[in-house]
Amino acid sequence: MPSSKTTYELPSRATSLVVREENVEYGFIGKFQNLKYEYRADIRDRAALGRNFREKFEALNRGYAATVKDFLTARGYEAGQPWNAQEARG
Repeated sequence: MPSSKTTYELPSRATSLVVREENVEYGFIGKFQNLKYEYRADIRDRAALGRNFREKFEALNRGYAATVKDFLTARGYEAGQPWNAQEARG
């Protein structure tokens, strides 16, 4: 696979606009790498893509749930205490 610095160019010996699919794929991969995407050789089919997505999504959900819980706990919500000035006044 070409490095992320590789750009796609037609070979000078090309006499027509016929381009191999492999060259097009490597060109796209290089463009995505330039955009700071990571090439994942382990993702080769839809099932692997689904597993990767599920892992990343579940990790984000765990982080979000922990953040919400910390926020609510810090504000006294779980203890039933008022957490803003208007509620505190009554």
